[in-house]
Amino acid sequence: MGASLLRLLSESRVAGVAIDSAGVRAELGARAADEAILVMGELGIDISSHASKPVTSELLRWADYVVVVEKTVGKELKEQFGEVDRKLYALASDVSDPFPGSTAEYRKARDQLHELLLLWSEAFLF
Repeated sequence: MGASLLRLLSESRVAGVAIDSAGVRAELGARAADEAILVMGELGIDISSHASKPVTSELLRWADYVVVVEKTVGKELKEQFGEVDRKLYALASDVSDPFPGSTAEYRKARDQLHELLLLWSEAFLF
């Protein structure tokens, strides 16, 4: 959800920003949860074709910024991929993964992500 929200925020401000998503425990090719698809659809964002992928060294080298939604994930990335340290940014507060929660939990996580990504993007990107 975070990558899609950041794309939405960047589209109206900056052309040519490439945004990708990966997870430290992501299962390659897993589709987005039905609840995530539903709550993102409420904002007009279609993530039904999203397929998850794990973080790789190649992806981290490609990125100018690596934004984590939980500080513990940042620590894991530093341990696994030392080169990420200079690119790593955490949001102002953690956003817990709503999986496998209710639609209301996904909506809460979406709204929290949106607010925190807006603050982050204004400070670092746009």
